[in-house]
Amino acid sequence: MNSGKWAVTHASSMLAEAILEQMAHAGIAAEDVILLDTEEHTGKRLSYTDTYIETQDHTEFDYEGLIAVLLLEKDAELEDLLQHADCFVISHYFDEQAEPVYTPYLAQNVIWTEPQPIKLATAELSSLLSILKPMQSDYEFKSIQLVNILSSVFYGKPAIDELASQTINLLSSQKPVSKVFPIQQAFNMQPVMTPVEMGLQLSALLGGEVSCSIQSLLVPAFYGMACSVFVECATDVQLNAFSARLQKIKGIKLSKDPVSPMSHCQQDATIYVAMTQESGQQANRIQLWLVADSSRNGLVENYISTIKVLSESKELRQK
Repeated sequence: MNSGKWAVTHASSMLAEAILEQMAHAGIAAEDVILLDTEEHTGKRLSYTDTYIETQDHTEFDYEGLIAVLLLEKDAELEDLLQHADCFVISHYFDEQAEPVYTPYLAQNVIWTEPQPIKLATAELSSLLSILKPMQSDYEFKSIQLVNILSSVFYGKPAIDELASQTINLLSSQKPVSKVFPIQQAFNMQPVMTPVEMGLQLSALLGGEVSCSIQSLLVPAFYGMACSVFVECATDVQLNAFSARLQKIKGIKLSKDPVSPMSHCQQDATIYVAMTQESGQQANRIQLWLVADSSRNGLVENYISTIKVLSESKELRQK
C-alpha cells in the first residue's frame, strides 16, 4: 500500500489520455504511474510528461502493493481479478447496487482508509454535477428532469467500430450489421432505457431532497454528449441572475449560439451551457442545454479529485 503507485487500465482510451494529462499536472511522477491495457495494446509507448511509459498486459500484471487501480472500462474478467488485489479500485460505469460519489464535493468526514471499490458518478452525472453542485449554494432545487443525448463512445470501442462499419456499408449500398446495437445505429437514433436507479443516484448526490428523472437517447455520433436539463426551484428564479451564477463556475462557458461536442469540446475540459431560458409561465423553472466532451468533462475532475483525496490521506501514508 505504501508504494505510492497508480495503475490505469485501458490506457489507450481517450478517457485515459485525459486523466493522464491531469495526473501529470497534479505532479504524479512517471515512475509512480503504471499503464495497463489489453493484449493487443501491450507494449505501446504512451507519452507522460517529458517521457514515455510502456503499456503492460492487464491480465498478467501483479496488482499487489498499489494505492489504486483506475478501472476505466467495464471488464468482467478484470473485475474478477481485482477482487483479490489489496488496493482501491476506482471506476465510474453504472452499477445499480452502488452508491457513487462525486469527490469534488465529498463530505469532509468521508475518508477511505482501507482498500475497497470506489464507484464514481457516471460521465453523464459527473458533467451535470459540475454545474448543479456549485449552484446549490444559491438555489434550492425541487426537481430535475433530464434527457441525455449519448454517442457511441458510451458503449465502448466495439460500438464506435460498429457505427463506422454501418455508415460505410450504407454509403456503399450494403446492408448494415448490428451486433452491439439492437437496431441500425448509423443515420438513426434510438431511445435507451435508463435505470430508475440512476435518477435515485443523482438525487442522493444532490442531498436526497431533489426529485430526479432521466431519459436517454442514443444518436449516430462517435463521441461527445449533450443533456437537456429542466430545473424546478423552490422559489422564483431570475434568468439573468441564474446565468450570471453559471458563468462563475470554473470550467463552464455560456453560449448564446449553437454548440456541439465535435465543434466546441475537442480542445479542453470546458463544459458548454447553451439556450438557457425560462420554462413556460413558471417563474421557478429554468431549462438549458449542457454540451460536453465524453472524456474531458466532470468525469476527469472526479477521478483526479479522488486521487488527491487518497494521496493526501494521512492514514494511507502511514500504512
